Amino acid sequence: PQFPERVLDIPSGVTAVDFSSKMPNLLAVGMYDGTVAIYNLRKDQSDLKAPVLESGNLPGKHMDPVWQVKWIDKGPERGETLVSISTDGRVVEWSMKKGLSSHSLMVLKRIGNSDGIISRQASGLSFDFPQGDSSMYYAGTEDGYIHRCSCSYNEQVRRRTLHKCDEY
Repeated sequence: PQFPERVLDIPSGVTAVDFSSKMPNLLAVGMYDGTVAIYNLRKDQSDLKAPVLESGNLPGKHMDPVWQVKWIDKGPERGETLVSISTDGRVVEWSMKKGLSSHSLMVLKRIGNSDGIISRQASGLSFDFPQGDSSMYYAGTEDGYIHRCSCSYNEQVRRRTLHKCDEY
C-alpha cells in the first residue's frame, strides 16, 4: 500500500505472520533469523517498536528460518498456543503463560537413505491441524513428504509418511 495505516520495523526478514483468533490484536511473526515474536497491535505506533514477547535469546529459539507460525486453539482449559515450524527440523509449541516458553512437538527426521547427507533432520516448511483436533497435525518438509504427527508423542514411531512430492 502507498499509505499503510501502521508499519512494524522488524529486525530480520519476515517469513510468516498469523493473527490470534482469541485475541485478534496479537500478531505472531516468524523471522528469517529463527526468531518468533508476538506484537500487540492495540498499542500506539510508537509502542510497536518492540514485540510484547520474542524468542530472540531463549534456548528454544529456532536455528534456521521460521516458515510458518499458527495460533492453535487447545480448548477452554489450555487456551490458545502458538506453533512454529522451521528448516532446523523442529516443530515448536510456544506458551505465553509466564513470558514466552517453548517445547518441541517434533524433530522431523529424514526418510530413507541418509548416506552423505550432513543432517538427519528434515527441513520443515509447513504444517496444519485438522479442524477441531489439536492433538495431531500434518507437517510438510523440503524433502517432499507430509508427516502425520501426534502432539502426545514426539518419537519417530508416531510419524507416518502420507505423500511424497516436492513442496514449495
